[in-house]
Amino acid sequence: MIFDNSLENNSRNFSNDANENNILHPWKNNNFIRIQSFSKSSNNAITVQHSKETSIFTIEIADNPPAYLKYRQIDRSSIDLYTTVVPASLEGQGIAKILANAAFAFARENKLKIKPSCWYIDGYLKRHPQADLEILKLG
Repeated sequence: MIFDNSLENNSRNFSNDANENNILHPWKNNNFIRIQSFSKSSNNAITVQHSKETSIFTIEIADNPPAYLKYRQIDRSSIDLYTTVVPASLEGQGIAKILANAAFAFARENKLKIKPSCWYIDGYLKRHPQADLEILKLG
């Protein structure tokens, strides 16, 4: 599933986040951000890889295409989160939420403002405001 304002085949509306009861704990290791996700039914660890050179956060899960969130540098203090892609086989498992939280952690750590031009990111921020992040208005 592609969460991107610029793509024509983007008709699915995600009004709820999967695994709403999960608690996320990010930590850094070089270009990897490891997110430990705890829920009542399982204890899973997903590794989010961050490439600053190509401005992308990715999650690779065996037997699935990679999920990713792409961004671009607007200026020295701002980034545009412009597309989030999660394969259909991984929908409903909170993968987009994990990618979003990794991007938010990166922005916090680097004191960056966020422009949420990806409709998924924009909607997520409306449902889950991030008081400690400065969000740029679209337009």
